[in-house]
Amino acid sequence: PVSAQNLETQNPETQTAPTPQIIITEIGAFETSDNEWIEIYNNSGMPVDMTGWKFFEDGTNHGISIINGTTTLEPATYAIIANKNNSFLEKYLGYNGILFDSSWGSLKEEGEEIGLKNSSGEVVELFTYPASVGETSLERVDFNLAASELANWQNHPDSHSIGEGPVPIVEEPEIPEQPEISEEEEELPEPEPEPEPEQVPEP
Repeated sequence: PVSAQNLETQNPETQTAPTPQIIITEIGAFETSDNEWIEIYNNSGMPVDMTGWKFFEDGTNHGISIINGTTTLEPATYAIIANKNNSFLEKYLGYNGILFDSSWGSLKEEGEEIGLKNSSGEVVELFTYPASVGETSLERVDFNLAASELANWQNHPDSHSIGEGPVPIVEEPEIPEQPEISEEEEELPEPEPEPEPEQVPEP
């Protein structure tokens, strides 16, 4: 974990980066504090070195340090920032992607303001996420829409999708209602008896 000396309490509204290169795409606020994590994604067309970046939460800039992989995120690459990397890796043994370690108190399930700052102290992204319902992660629906749009977040259908992007929720197609058949329509008319052939007398 990052030592307390690396935590700086500052006003997040310092400077804002021109375009959000790295965005927050999934939030594991449903976890116990030690296992909490956020997923980030390089939404730009160029590599981004995250050396010296900060995760902003609870009015504090939390330092991050690389544990697995490299500090440079290639385009369309995911990474995880974990509250405690040891606890995270004990729970998610199969995760082998880029992992940063940090240290914060606890992500609030009712929602709170979080963000990312680059090495120059510029605010790359800052927003308040909505309440997390149940034991599933919050996922960003559209990476090209603002994170501040509450409708741009949804709970994962059953758990999480660490390092895989959002899981689309497929709505079942509506089945048109069949018209009700009345009792009169159900009673079919009895067929008329066929006429008997005429008897021709023998000569």
